[in-house]
Amino acid sequence: MQAKQSGVATLVSCPEIICIEVQGADAITFLQSQLTQDVQLLSQGRAALSGYCSPKGRLLATMILLPGPTAEDVRILIRADLAESFLKRIRMFVMRSKATFTVRDDLSILGLNWSADAVQADWPSLPDTVWQTITTEQGQITRAPSKNTDEARAWLVRPTDKPMAFEGQLKPADNQDWQAQDILAGLPWIAESTRDLFIPQSLNMDLIDGVSFSKGCYPGQEVVARAHYRTQVRRRMHAGQTLESNIELAPAADIVEKDASDRPVGRVIQTAQINQGAHAVVLFEAPLDKLDPEKLAVMNEDGAQAIELVALPYSTAAE
Repeated sequence: MQAKQSGVATLVSCPEIICIEVQGADAITFLQSQLTQDVQLLSQGRAALSGYCSPKGRLLATMILLPGPTAEDVRILIRADLAESFLKRIRMFVMRSKATFTVRDDLSILGLNWSADAVQADWPSLPDTVWQTITTEQGQITRAPSKNTDEARAWLVRPTDKPMAFEGQLKPADNQDWQAQDILAGLPWIAESTRDLFIPQSLNMDLIDGVSFSKGCYPGQEVVARAHYRTQVRRRMHAGQTLESNIELAPAADIVEKDASDRPVGRVIQTAQINQGAHAVVLFEAPLDKLDPEKLAVMNEDGAQAIELVALPYSTAAE
């Protein structure tokens, strides 16, 4: 795609996300046996959402899989607070497989936003479609999902010590706003406080191509497949927004009904502040039959805080 000569890009640092590189002759085969995604479908031009489950089918991590520098390599974008527990567990199963996991401290993860019809001239090419990934002089750019089709955003993975010649021309962006875009796009990031709580379907991973039901086995595959083929999914991920300003929320906080705040019905998955604290947006998991907008609330240290539902860009209606 040839960039137009107008428009302003915004760039934001994402220190909450790190890159892990998996290298070796068996890297793809090994990840295929561990993750919910069909890793063999990755290509040099394609990234994918995936999950890592416990034997009980509960998510220990969600991640973005990127093609690595060679056809044998895979890059994993994952929450930084999960990296240690993820690496400790997955390395236990490598055994004789030729696959090594390395935290790439020399790579920065940045969020890039641009207008769909006007991109900065300094970006000669940008990915056209969600999950498309390209390698440019600026680094590896992977198109991220967004709530609105006229908003374009991507993860930029680039060497930390490499200067960006036109960095001064970029409009800086707020990391909370970037995380809020993930929430409004319905993209779940498991954190250390929410690991081992949800099955993939509860976080809509089956609705946004984060689970393959045609690949081989992986930890928790039987539970995930049973929920897909034999049962109706009754709990889903939803988005909400606080009605009051300057409300502090945290992952794993309880979702309640205001008239029964002592009986949680769901959990917060992730949260971010928007418009400098004017509101907090949340992704939360709850039963489909507990979404009464007159009753919905989230708990924090000050008690039950009312929230209103925000539509996701895909349907979560009961099957």
